[in-house]
Amino acid sequence: MPSDASIARYLVHANDYAVVATYSVHHEGNIFSNVMSYSDGIGMENSTGRLFFYMTLMDPTGAALKKNSAASVTISQAQLAGAPTVCGEIDNGVSTCAKLTIMGDIEEVTDVRQRDYALKALLSRNPEMAGWPSEHGWVVLEMKPTHILLQQNHEGTTRVPVSAYFLAIPAKGLPRRRGYLSPLESALKKHKLRGKSSVQIRGSKLVATGAKSAATKAQAARKLVHDASWGVLATTSAEFERPIGHVESFTDGGFDHSTGKIWFFLSEKDLALEDVRVNSQVSFTISQAMVDAYDASVDNSCHGAIAEDPTCARITLSGHLAPLISPTTSAVDEANGELLPRHMVVKMSPTSRDIHVYELIISEIFFINFYGGAEPMSVADYFAAWPSLNDGPAGSFTTSLSSRFDVKNDYENDA
Repeated sequence: MPSDASIARYLVHANDYAVVATYSVHHEGNIFSNVMSYSDGIGMENSTGRLFFYMTLMDPTGAALKKNSAASVTISQAQLAGAPTVCGEIDNGVSTCAKLTIMGDIEEVTDVRQRDYALKALLSRNPEMAGWPSEHGWVVLEMKPTHILLQQNHEGTTRVPVSAYFLAIPAKGLPRRRGYLSPLESALKKHKLRGKSSVQIRGSKLVATGAKSAATKAQAARKLVHDASWGVLATTSAEFERPIGHVESFTDGGFDHSTGKIWFFLSEKDLALEDVRVNSQVSFTISQAMVDAYDASVDNSCHGAIAEDPTCARITLSGHLAPLISPTTSAVDEANGELLPRHMVVKMSPTSRDIHVYELIISEIFFINFYGGAEPMSVADYFAAWPSLNDGPAGSFTTSLSSRFDVKNDYENDA
C-alpha cells in the first residue's frame, strides 16, 4: 500500500491543473478560487513535487497573489480521464476519490536558473503556453507548501508532512475501492464518442453531453453548472487562517431540471463547515475539464485545450454558504428525492446520517469560455438564462424546492 506522501505526489504529477484559492483584490479581500494549469516536472517521466504556475497580473488570481501570496492548491483524482472508473465510484465529491489540498504561499520564481527550469517544465506539460501573448506580462510562480492535507477512502483527512512529501516517490496509481466495473461503468469504458461529445453516467442511464454552443454567456454558464457534478469550494480556513479548497459534490437540480442554484450535501463533520461557521463567505469553481474527465479519452478534454486556456470554460460563483432549513420532514424528503439521484454514493457514506443540504447564495459570478477575458455577468442574467437541456426549462423543480425551504443566513460570525 503506498504511503500518504506517495499518493499525494501521484495526484500532483498525474494531473496538470488545479483550483487555486486566494484572497481576492476585486472582492473586498474575500476568498476567490480559479482554475490554473501547472507542472511539477519536465514531462511525465520527471516529478519534483514542486508546483509551477504561469500567470498574468491581468488574471484575478495573478493579481491577488501579487498583493498576498497566501494560497491553496486543490487537486482531485476525479480530474483524471475516465473518472468514474479511476475512482471506482460515480460520485466524485465523496472520499472514494482521493483529494489533495496544499496550502502555502505562491511566489514568483526570481532566480534565473530556477525560472528557466520551471518554464521548461510548464511548457513540457502545457505547450499552449508558448503561444500566449507576451504583452500580457506572464510570470512564473511556485507554490511553497506549509501544510498538506490528503483525503481518501472514507478515512478522513490526513496531514502529510512537507518533508515527507518531497522525499516520497509518486505512487504508480491508486487502488480501487472495488475490483469490478458496474454495468454502467463498463458501458462508459466501451463507449467511443469523440469530437464535440462526451459521455456521462447520470442516475441509471448513460447519456451523451457536449460543449454545445450557447446563444449567450449566461446560457453557457448555466449549462456548465448543470453538466458538472462536483467542484472546489474555497473557504477561509478557521484552523490555518488562510485560503483552503475542498472538493465537494453538488447539484443545481435533478437530471432533467436546472435551477442554476448550487446545492451541496455536506456532513456536519466536513472541514468546510468548520470554516463556514466562522466566515460564511466562499467561492465555488467548476471547469469544463472536470466534466470532460468522464470521457475515456484524454485528448477530448476541452477539445484538446489545457484547463487554463480561455476556451476551456470555467466558472467561479462567489457568495456565502447557508443551510437549507425546512419546517417539515416531507419537504426534506422531497429535496433528498431530487438531489440523491445525482449523488447516490451519499447513501453509502458512513456519515450519511449527518449530511444536510446547504446552498451557495450567489452574489458574484466570474465566467470565461473564450479569449478576451471574463465579461461581467450579473446574478440576475445568470438565473434568467436557460441552459441547453433536452427537456427545456425547469420551472417545476425550482418551485418545489425553493418555495418550500427558507435559507438561513444569519451567521453570528459572518465576516
